[in-house]
Amino acid sequence: MERGSAPAATAEPAISTPEPLPVRTRPSLQPVRGTTEPLTVDLTAEDDTMALPRLDSLERKLKDLEKQLG
Repeated sequence: MERGSAPAATAEPAISTPEPLPVRTRPSLQPVRGTTEPLTVDLTAEDDTMALPRLDSLERKLKDLEKQLG
């Protein structure tokens, strides 16, 4: 075999053309029409969504340490 010449490679392509995916027919989503009364949602802050004072003090301590260490 000569230097610099490679044997001819015969291989299949790494990515073959896939078969098309089957089309599924599903009904579209419909709005719920169970009641005529308007739906009200309470958006007031709850205890579980408010920051805890302990967490605030820990964040302050972390900021102070970050300033001290660079």
